[in-house]
Amino acid sequence: MINHQHQFIFVHIPKTAGKSVQRFFGAPWHPHKDLPRYAAALEPSVFDRYYKFTIIRNPWDRILSDYNFQIRKRTSAGKRLCAHNGNGEIPNFREWLEAVFSNPYRYSPADWGGCVSQRIHRWSPQVDWISMDGRVAVDGILRMDNLREDFEKLCRTLNLPCRQLPCRNWQFHWHYHRIFPPPWPKP
Repeated sequence: MINHQHQFIFVHIPKTAGKSVQRFFGAPWHPHKDLPRYAAALEPSVFDRYYKFTIIRNPWDRILSDYNFQIRKRTSAGKRLCAHNGNGEIPNFREWLEAVFSNPYRYSPADWGGCVSQRIHRWSPQVDWISMDGRVAVDGILRMDNLREDFEKLCRTLNLPCRQLPCRNWQFHWHYHRIFPPPWPKP
C-alpha cells in the first residue's frame, strides 16, 4: 500500500494484519506486493523518501493461520489454496503443508491476491518480502506479538494521532505449539 498523504509504503505480507492497517487508513484492499515491486512503481526519489514498514508474525503462527483461513475462506473471495485433497476432502494440517511446500508456485499471484516479483510466493519467508539487493530495506518492522505498542510507535513516527488498530479477519485457532510441540521434553 502506498500512502502519498502520509508518505509511506506498507508491505503487506499475507496473514500479518494487513487488512487492519488498510482499514485504519481508509484504504481499499490492495494486492500483496513485495518491496522491489513498490520500488519499481515509484520514482526513486519518492521511494527513497517514503517511510517503508511491514508487520511480521511468528512463521509457525502465520502458516497455521493461513491453513485455517484457506479451509474457511468463502470461494467467492478467491481460490481456496490447497484446501482440498485429491478426493475433495479438507486435508489435515500436515497434508496441507506438504501440498503447499511441495509446489509453492502452484497458484499464480492473481489466485491469492498478489502482485509480486517472480521469486515471491504466498508462503515465502517474510524477509524475502522486505529485502532488496540481499538486505532488509524497510525502515520499520512491527511485530504481531507486540502490535498495539509497535503500531502506536508507527503513528508517532508518521505524526498521526494514535488510535487502536481495528481488528480484521481475526479468528480463533489453537496456538501453534499445539500443532508444533517443542522438541525438548517438558520438566
